[in-house]
Amino acid sequence: MLITIEDFRRRVGNDTAGLVTRLQEETGRYGEQEAEAWETSLSKLSHAFQAPSFQPLHLFFGSRGNLALEYQMPAASSWADVVLLGRHEAAPAAVIIELKDWTTAADKPGKAEGLIDRAGRQELHPSDQVRGYTEYCRRFHSAIEDPAKVYGCVLFTHQVYTRAYTAAPNDILARDYPIFTTADEDISGKFPDYFRNRLTEPDEDFAFKFATGRYRQQRGFVAQIGAQILHPETTPFELLDNQRRAFALCKAVVDECFLTDTGRTEPKKRVVVVNGPPGSGKSAIAARLWASLVTDERLPEGDVVFTTTSQSQNSNWSSIFDQLADEGGEGLVRKATIFTPFTTQKLGQLRKKHGKAFLADAAEWRSNLQLVRDLGIEFRDGSQDCQNLVAIVDEAHGLINPEHKAGRGQFGFVTGLGPQAYHIIRTSQLTVFLLDPAQGYRERENTSVSDIARWSLELGAGEPELISLEGPQFRCGGSAEYVSWVEAVLEGDSISKNRVLATAWAAGTPEVPP
Repeated sequence: MLITIEDFRRRVGNDTAGLVTRLQEETGRYGEQEAEAWETSLSKLSHAFQAPSFQPLHLFFGSRGNLALEYQMPAASSWADVVLLGRHEAAPAAVIIELKDWTTAADKPGKAEGLIDRAGRQELHPSDQVRGYTEYCRRFHSAIEDPAKVYGCVLFTHQVYTRAYTAAPNDILARDYPIFTTADEDISGKFPDYFRNRLTEPDEDFAFKFATGRYRQQRGFVAQIGAQILHPETTPFELLDNQRRAFALCKAVVDECFLTDTGRTEPKKRVVVVNGPPGSGKSAIAARLWASLVTDERLPEGDVVFTTTSQSQNSNWSSIFDQLADEGGEGLVRKATIFTPFTTQKLGQLRKKHGKAFLADAAEWRSNLQLVRDLGIEFRDGSQDCQNLVAIVDEAHGLINPEHKAGRGQFGFVTGLGPQAYHIIRTSQLTVFLLDPAQGYRERENTSVSDIARWSLELGAGEPELISLEGPQFRCGGSAEYVSWVEAVLEGDSISKNRVLATAWAAGTPEVPP
C-alpha cells in the first residue's frame, strides 16, 4: 500500500477506520486487538510527522514523500509496519519503522541479544525484528543496489518506558536500530534528528521500484556463504562414498542444463530426485550442492534457492546460513508455501468477489489454476513461472499434495491451487528434491517419487533423474547392523529374526537382547 505522506495524514485525520479496514483486507489480519493497535499507532505516527521539529525536513515529510504501510517482504511471509521511501545526498534510501503499541513498564532485559523479557516470556526484541527486515532488504530486494541504503528503527506508541530495551545485552542492538517513543523529547529532537542523516528528499521512482520489488539474491553475498560451506578446513558438510556419487550426478545435470551448448535459447527444464533413508547424508549433499552452485561464476544469472518443509528444519537451516553470514543469511531459506501463486489472505479477498466456492475444490486444482490464469490474477513474487534458476528442496517427502484428502486443510497455502512440489518445479529451471520415501510424521506429508515424476513430465522437465543413497549409514556410529536391527524391531519383525540381527552388532557382549 504505497501512498504519499500527505495522503497518509489526510486519511488518518479524516477516516482512520477506513484506512484500518483497507489494511485488514490487504493483510488478512482482522483481529479487533490488532485493529485498535493500528488505529493508535498510525494516528500517533501521523502526529509525529506533523510536529514542528520535522519542518526542516519539509521537502520529504511535507507532501511528496512516499511511505508503504504493511509492506510484505518480497517472496516472504513477513510484513513491515511502515517503510519511508526517498533519498538522502543523491542516494535512494528506505527507513523501516516497526510500530509497537506495547505496555512496557514491567519489561526486563532479555537473556541474550535479540530477546526481551515480557511477562516472564523471552520475546523477540523489536530492534532485532526490524534488523531482520533491514538485512533482508539489503541482501534480497531487487530495488536495493549500490548506493541505495536501508535503515531501521522502532517507535513505541503506547508507553515511553524503554530502559529495559536499551540496556545490555541489547545496548549495541538498540544503538544500531534505535528505539523512539512519543515522548516530547523524542518527537521534538531524537526522532527527526534520526531522519536528517537518512531521508530528506522524495524519490517517486525509487519508491515505486521498492514497493513492486522482487526477491533477488545478491550473488557476491551468497557466494561468500557458499565459499565457507565448501572450505575444506571448516566445513561440516564433507561427503563420503555414495554421497559423493550423488553429488557428482547432480552436478552433471547442472552442466547439461546450463553449461552445455545445445543451441537452445533457454536452459532445459530438469528435475532430480535424491532418495535415501535417515542418516544417508541428504542434507549434507543439499548444502554442498547449493554452495557449489552459488560460487560457480559460469552459471547464468538467477536465484539458487534453498527450501525445506518443516518449521524446525527451516529454523535449523536459517540459523546455519545466518551464522555463516554474520547476519542476514536467514533470507536464503525459502518456505515451501512461497511457491504457490498467492496467499490465503489473497484467496479471502478473491472469494469476496467471486463467491465462497472460488477455488474450493482441491481435487480440481488444475482447473482452478487455469481459471486464475484466465482471470489475469497476478502471481506473487517467488511463484512466477521459471523465476528461479535452481531450487534445492531438503526433506521433500514433507511437501503437501492436496490431491489426497489428507493434504487438504489449513496448512498456510492455498491447497485449491495444487501440490507444493508441482509449483516448485513450475517456478524453477532445475529442481533437486532430497527425500526419504518411507518417512513422514503426518498424513499430510504425502508427496511421493511417483508424484514428482508425473508432475515433471507434465511441466516439460521429462523423466526425473533418480539417484539413490541406499547403503552406507552416517548415523549410530556408522553401524549399519545396529540400524537394521532397530528397523526390524520397529517394523514388528519376528523375535527369531531380531535375535539374528542383534548378534551382528552385539557380538562380544555378555547377553544378546531378547
